[in-house]
Amino acid sequence: MNKELEKIINQHMSQYERQYNVRVLFWALRSSVNIGIKRRSSDLDIMFSYISLNGKRCTGIRNIAEHGLDFWGIEIHEILETICQSNRLSYEENDVPVLWRKTSAHQRGGCNYYFGIYSIIGNSSGHDYYGFLPKASPLLMDMFEPKIAAWQLLSAARAAIQNIQYFSKNYLYDYLYAIWRLELCRHMLQGGLPGENNICYLADKYCSLQMKEQIQYYLRLYKDTYRKESAFFEIPYFNSFLIDEFPQIEQSVRLAEYQKEDRYKRAFDEIKKIINNIL
Repeated sequence: MNKELEKIINQHMSQYERQYNVRVLFWALRSSVNIGIKRRSSDLDIMFSYISLNGKRCTGIRNIAEHGLDFWGIEIHEILETICQSNRLSYEENDVPVLWRKTSAHQRGGCNYYFGIYSIIGNSSGHDYYGFLPKASPLLMDMFEPKIAAWQLLSAARAAIQNIQYFSKNYLYDYLYAIWRLELCRHMLQGGLPGENNICYLADKYCSLQMKEQIQYYLRLYKDTYRKESAFFEIPYFNSFLIDEFPQIEQSVRLAEYQKEDRYKRAFDEIKKIINNIL
């Protein structure tokens, strides 16, 4: 990220602090930018989180600004509640993870298990204020269940797999995202940080040479498309890969053990202390 763009984003954060009476904790590039699946004309999604001041909760901020910047802000307690409730309900269910969300608006704003905050832990695209992320990240990882995050990504990939099964075709966008989701599931289940999520990094780590070359070729093609839905066609190599890979990853997720049941509440309490010290 260039310094001028970073300056513009920081100016917006200062504006939101004044306008909404909040204190911004961090911001990060989100979605296509930090995972490496971006068209030349793509907007830049900026996810940020904040603390509401004076006891008045501002639970969400949305703003489309100049320079193609699309800002999505969520109050930090909403993010933490999403993690805690998903953990608690998943432990009670004990088999298929439960993806809890407060409202559809929070889901749209990225307040889900993976993209709420975990997508930036291990990722260099974020900007911290008040030392929140360095202090809170180890505690957030003490709440992180790879099984739940992987189930969220698998759920999003199912539609692409069904398109292949029924039509043998897909949008190029959906091909690339499905591959990204499956390889990130593998990475998290093997102990990788959730924010180590660039598709080329994952391909280098887990894919064959031929698969890496195919991904790189179609990434170049996708970057020049006009819209996400511009390219819809069959890619036999990706079809075979995804049809074979999806059930294997799904089985790995089902068999994965929960890891943080004895730690997540204590970690949550420690994060609340960090937040209170910033206020």
